[in-house]
Amino acid sequence: MDLMLQLATGVGITLRNSVTQQSMVFVAQPGITGIGPSGENVGWYPVLRDAKNLGPSVSGIHITYTHTQRYYSNYQVKLLNQEKYVLPRMYC
Repeated sequence: MDLMLQLATGVGITLRNSVTQQSMVFVAQPGITGIGPSGENVGWYPVLRDAKNLGPSVSGIHITYTHTQRYYSNYQVKLLNQEKYVLPRMYC
């Protein structure tokens, strides 16, 4: 089977939490420095929220390891001020 892929142009990718369908932002500079807004507004999310536990915790030296999994949905959105945009298509 031959596949031909086309790259998207004039679009960006936004991620959503697959459980809540809320759009997510990821770390912005103010969140790193502690100046200005913080928390989810600038991309800091609790690591275990909506995470699926994939097994028992394992203790190591001075640390406990936990195996979890989170899902995100991605969406392509037209970028501002872009007159033309192309969404990718896959031909089989």
